[in-house]
Amino acid sequence: MERAVLLAGDGPIEPAHVQGLDARRRPQALLAPAPAPASAPTPRAAEDGGDLRGEVAALEKQRILDALQRSAGNQTLAAKLLGMPRRTFLNRLDAYNIACPRKGDSGEG
Repeated sequence: MERAVLLAGDGPIEPAHVQGLDARRRPQALLAPAPAPASAPTPRAAEDGGDLRGEVAALEKQRILDALQRSAGNQTLAAKLLGMPRRTFLNRLDAYNIACPRKGDSGEG
């Protein structure tokens, strides 16, 4: 029936829209998952395709660097821009070895 509704669009459902529907199908058959499209990657392909954790870490690090730049180095504001607690933000700075000027550190030597 969903197929018929989609085929009919805004118009009425007509006999051509329901052709081929088998009213004797069991409910379990209607709930069976559809096969994945040929272009969809399989779980095995994802394993072979790269390191997902590494990609996520690289993205997170870049987002942190961007937030620090937008906040002119203000860690509290950068954490707010990212929607994370400041403590978590500081932990991420340490994890990614991101040096950030501290309060009172002018950066001049």
